[in-house]
Amino acid sequence: MSDNYAYSGDQLMRTKIHGGYDGFTQEGSPRVDWDVTTAYSYDANGRLIKEDLNVTSLSKTFAAKPIGAWRDEVNKLYPSMRAKRPVENVSRVGDLCGTNGQMLVGNAIDLRPFYTLSPNTAMQIPFGVAKATVTFTYPESYRPK
Repeated sequence: MSDNYAYSGDQLMRTKIHGGYDGFTQEGSPRVDWDVTTAYSYDANGRLIKEDLNVTSLSKTFAAKPIGAWRDEVNKLYPSMRAKRPVENVSRVGDLCGTNGQMLVGNAIDLRPFYTLSPNTAMQIPFGVAKATVTFTYPESYRPK
């Protein structure tokens, strides 16, 4: 994973986080890439009032057809999967890897390593979720030091 930060003075204004991985050859050597951006808004007193998180891209591409039983598993998860083409509905259904009975197993976008950047959005983003907003309110008597 990698990240880029944009500041205005001392205030963090936005981030761009990129991540991904390469899968095993038996699975068809899938390559997954994702990008997440976060924008920060402040009030007139310089207090953080809103964080907007957006999954701007999520793609999964298999370099080859999976081998053996993996082929059946991948065909269950992504019926329209074709080697060397991005999977069409991965942003809607998520990065799925297998099944366990009726349960789907996959890799969620994990922002927990960026906890120090923003504890509010340090989470695993659920499958199919592309946007999240955190808003803050302050009592009138609160003044930053």
